[in-house]
Amino acid sequence: MANVEKLTGTAITFLAKIFLGRSFGIVPANRVVKQYGVYRFVRHPMYLGYILNQLGFLLFFFSLHNVAVYTVAWIEFWLRAKEEEKFLEADE
Repeated sequence: MANVEKLTGTAITFLAKIFLGRSFGIVPANRVVKQYGVYRFVRHPMYLGYILNQLGFLLFFFSLHNVAVYTVAWIEFWLRAKEEEKFLEADE
């Protein structure tokens, strides 16, 4: 089962990056909100892919340490997504 999550997560992340194209960047900037491809279904598919991939890893290598590390990482994804949304809402 863990391999399914890892493969699904990797596929979603890969597709998200393909549909972002040249809009992918590290520094926040309004590069137009995508609404096609995987972005039709999920607002932040790259984060979803990362989380699914990490869930697969966590299921395979379960420990309290890994749970703690991934809990912090998932909270960071959530906070970053909230900041990205604020940044995009500030622009027309």
